[in-house]
Amino acid sequence: MGKTARYGLHLPTNRLPTTVVEVDPGDTNVDYGALGIHVGRELGDAIPFFKGLRPTADELKTLGAAMAASGAIALFHVRNVTPEAQTGVEPNRSLPTLQVGPSELDEAYRSLSTSLKEQDVELVTIGCPHVSIDELEEIAQFLRGRKPREGAPDLWVCTSKDVKKLGTEAVKVIEEYGKVLVDTCMVVAPIDEVASVTATNSGKAATYLPLDSFCGQRVLYRSTPMLLSLLVE
Repeated sequence: MGKTARYGLHLPTNRLPTTVVEVDPGDTNVDYGALGIHVGRELGDAIPFFKGLRPTADELKTLGAAMAASGAIALFHVRNVTPEAQTGVEPNRSLPTLQVGPSELDEAYRSLSTSLKEQDVELVTIGCPHVSIDELEEIAQFLRGRKPREGAPDLWVCTSKDVKKLGTEAVKVIEEYGKVLVDTCMVVAPIDEVASVTATNSGKAATYLPLDSFCGQRVLYRSTPMLLSLLVE
């Protein structure tokens, strides 16, 4: 039987929240990549307890990846969603609170772009972290039956081997526009050999792709539908 050292987040007392994050998205949908970038920058290595959210599993994935990219957040709780923050569980009332509203999300969203011209985009990348089967099928649903735009940027969708096997029909649609890559990511691929301006829907990727980071890219950060609209007429 394997053993794990008795320390860090393996201990229940170290898993307790240290900051409450109250999210007020106003009349707009929450961009979980932008939210994660803002919270990671503000809180560093804290353990946030989010209120005001009802994210899906894929949105939780996006949020966690972005917080770990802009900060060092290894664990977070979402009220009534994550296992240790189920109904009736509340954080200590004495904890500090971070208020996040539309202005903070807008600023985080804008800060993730180092290139602001859609016509300059050479590559659209989705899948950092890897897309799920639901996300793969949503991408295919958007593209299905549409005509590729002449001169459109290439498309990379990153996922796992297992998801690609599950989504055979979706993969066929997507590969009319670009590539479905498995078990890798645009951040660790030789992206500089094919593009210098990349558009992404990932707060994590937008943090690592720019000129002063890993990949030497100018970056345009947009939602998934906005990215896919660059590919079709």
